[in-house]
Amino acid sequence: MKNKKALMIKNLVKLVIVALCIIVLVYLAIKLYSSFVVDAAAREKAERTLNQIHEKIETLGNLEEDRYIILAPEGWAIMMMGREIAICDFDDINKIGVRDNEDQFGNCSKEGLMKKTSFNLETNGICFGYYGFENCVELRNLPIEMLFKREEYLVKIQTQIEKDASGVFSGLIEYKKDEDSKNFSELIVEIVELLRQGKSTSAVKNEITETLESFLQELDTQEIFEIEKESIEWHFIIEERDRVNPIIWLQRKNLIASRLLIRDILYEDETYKVAVALYEAQ
Repeated sequence: MKNKKALMIKNLVKLVIVALCIIVLVYLAIKLYSSFVVDAAAREKAERTLNQIHEKIETLGNLEEDRYIILAPEGWAIMMMGREIAICDFDDINKIGVRDNEDQFGNCSKEGLMKKTSFNLETNGICFGYYGFENCVELRNLPIEMLFKREEYLVKIQTQIEKDASGVFSGLIEYKKDEDSKNFSELIVEIVELLRQGKSTSAVKNEITETLESFLQELDTQEIFEIEKESIEWHFIIEERDRVNPIIWLQRKNLIASRLLIRDILYEDETYKVAVALYEAQ
């Protein structure tokens, strides 16, 4: 009797284990199928978005402007290099060790979709992951409005928030944090001179940061960018590779990032143009 009872319990345990295994397998199958369906739907939306952006670029007349509102897919990214534009799931390309721009773009083309255009493409967007992904627009907090402007064989692409910010920052050039201080443009010229002479720029960079923070405190970011001031992070850096490149980074809750190249705005100042020419002639 005891042996029968033990056998029944043993068989029951086996049945329970088999049932649990079946449930787990069914769950995994459903999850895998759902993931496949979701991925396929996202890829279809991505292809539609890429095709429409490509059409906008190809049909632009010289000096013409156009715009496009991106609605999907959420969490993907658009990357550009030369005359090529790609769209991919950002999680697929955000990998440790991939820092080179060409490798990043190559991964995006491989994992996602890519099209060649008739024009060189330029954007200042940055996607933030393990590293900064340049020439990239991250599709988060959609919709995002994308703006296109053709200048001969170049098409400049920017988001609406970048355009708004560029307009606002044109007023930064002559800005002083107080009456006794140098304006922003004069500080940049000073830092370029120090770089040319191989001297320390720490003190001037601190003054630039203070000037920038003072300028930003006076901005109504809610009205200009529709973003609360405490939700924005600003960073100022100067790239010192083959040329001096002052940049202001605009970042919103780690979701949208833009690189505001203020070099063109600064070029309105003749003193700055001379200082940069001397630096780059070395």
